[in-house]
Amino acid sequence: MLLVVDTLCEILDQGGAVDTVYLDFAKAFDSGPHERLLLKLQSYGVNGCLLRWIRNFITSRQQSVCVDGIYSALVNVIRGVPQGSVLGPALFVCYINDMSESVSSFLFMYPDDSKVGRQILCKADCLALQSDLNNLCVWSKNCQLRFNLDKCKILRLGKCNVMRQYSMQDDSGQTQLNEL
Repeated sequence: MLLVVDTLCEILDQGGAVDTVYLDFAKAFDSGPHERLLLKLQSYGVNGCLLRWIRNFITSRQQSVCVDGIYSALVNVIRGVPQGSVLGPALFVCYINDMSESVSSFLFMYPDDSKVGRQILCKADCLALQSDLNNLCVWSKNCQLRFNLDKCKILRLGKCNVMRQYSMQDDSGQTQLNEL
């Protein structure tokens, strides 16, 4: 959080303007496919006993649903990381770690949300931020994660902000982002 504040203050102290889009993942901890997470962990150098332990930790789970006292059959959980565990948020951050490769703007990632933004000096900066948002939508689709577009908001700071509108797209279509 201090890095975000420091980045924004540095731009504002120089008289600049900045647009930051607050991104929210829909059902973040329930979404990432286990096999894709395990492949990413391997690419980061996690192997052997540790990888097998993590595989058992995330894949050896089942769940059922209870409605009016009647339980459904148990089914294997094939997505997501265990919520409430110490390891769950760390595994999710590993899963989204390559998100930064999709953008040229600054990006701050957290376990269930992120912030992307840039200094706005001219229209080209707004277009670059919109391009990054478009790239993030493609990235999220490839990773089988969805952004909750109702919770994605713009924070505009600075006196000289050009106030451009930004949008993001999901399976239901294009959505204009609202201000925070």
